[in-house]
Amino acid sequence: MSSAVRTFAHPRAWFIPVFLVLGLAFVLPLIYLSATVDPKGEMRDLPIAVVVEPQSVEGTIAAAEVVSDAIRDHLGEGFSIAEIAPDELAQEFAEDRIAGAAIIPANFDESMTSLSDPANSAPSTPTVRILTNAADGGLSGGLVSGSLAPLITAAGEQIGTKIAATAASLPPANKLLLAHPVHVEVGPYEALPDRSGLGTSAFYFGLVLLLVGFIGASVVHPLLDSVLGFIPTEVGPIVQRRSYIRLSRVRTLASKFVLMLLLAPLAAIIVQAVAATVGVATPQPLALWAFASATIAAIGVSALAVFAIFGSGLGSLANMLFFIALAMTSSGGTVPIAATPPLFRWLSTFEPFHPIMEGLRALFYFGENSPAGLDNAWIRIVIGGVVGLTLGFLFAAIYDKIPRFSRHPEPAIERVAVHN
Repeated sequence: MSSAVRTFAHPRAWFIPVFLVLGLAFVLPLIYLSATVDPKGEMRDLPIAVVVEPQSVEGTIAAAEVVSDAIRDHLGEGFSIAEIAPDELAQEFAEDRIAGAAIIPANFDESMTSLSDPANSAPSTPTVRILTNAADGGLSGGLVSGSLAPLITAAGEQIGTKIAATAASLPPANKLLLAHPVHVEVGPYEALPDRSGLGTSAFYFGLVLLLVGFIGASVVHPLLDSVLGFIPTEVGPIVQRRSYIRLSRVRTLASKFVLMLLLAPLAAIIVQAVAATVGVATPQPLALWAFASATIAAIGVSALAVFAIFGSGLGSLANMLFFIALAMTSSGGTVPIAATPPLFRWLSTFEPFHPIMEGLRALFYFGENSPAGLDNAWIRIVIGGVVGLTLGFLFAAIYDKIPRFSRHPEPAIERVAVHN
């Protein structure tokens, strides 16, 4: 048996690849599918508002109050309900504090009372408006309207039954309306700008920034190692081995950090230029460029720090899981954070994609409104980048002080194995 066959037949040659590939086959669907399989069932504390405008006429059954009580008492723990004044609604939406609102207009009691008047042959239809936050995405709007509309309709039918039971003889039109008296209108509080991907442009722009930072680090790491002669450069059939340059782990990592930090603003310009070319609406270009540059830099240096801590093999897996799989499912970009399982809501407190989404939504859809999430996004991205730099240098310095962790090739004996 040749030495090559003996090498590959040994369990050490195949066990780790088999274990890692099968492990990924288990972990990746577990992450992606468990985070998105049941948004409505997992939903907790999705913030909505109820606005009851002062009624122009007080009805005998206080219909507006009945509907608002039904929402508050029966909507369930999936929502966090705040009753606010009409003049507070604009600020709540502008600062992205709520996912939607139910508006009971000033003429609601009057319209409901008109249905019980036999002399009124043309009663008005009581209407409740459901307004959604379009910038939070279609799924968020669907969860809001899909939960509120049936509840409001059912409350209206109960009111209609009481009116029909107590009122005198009513015209046929009134009786027909009392069976389903409340009309529910659903729409966005404020329409998204044109060419915004129906609210997905911020998510995909953020995903591009995340990938540029992550993949950029995955490119910078081996290429600089090959320049130092630590690993060969292989392009197709061409293999190039440079003379090894002795450089400490700290200085090697510093070189990678510097290159990543220099590339980040240039990459951000290119991303924005491509987005503008294909027609994506990207307002506040200067603020967006600064935010995109910081995002790419923070992700890049953090990914390089992971390589410095775990090495190329395990570092690639750790980066992929942390910066891609777990980051996407805890981002709130497609499924609202409040509609994900508790694990992913917890992950969103430190995973990088969630603050990136908050910042980009503020820039894309809320007119660079800092309370809408931009301030918090900047703070978390800067902290994440500083933590990445600190941990990378810390572990590199520790490894440099331990001789057995040296990156330098052993100078003693070079063994050359020839395989048939």
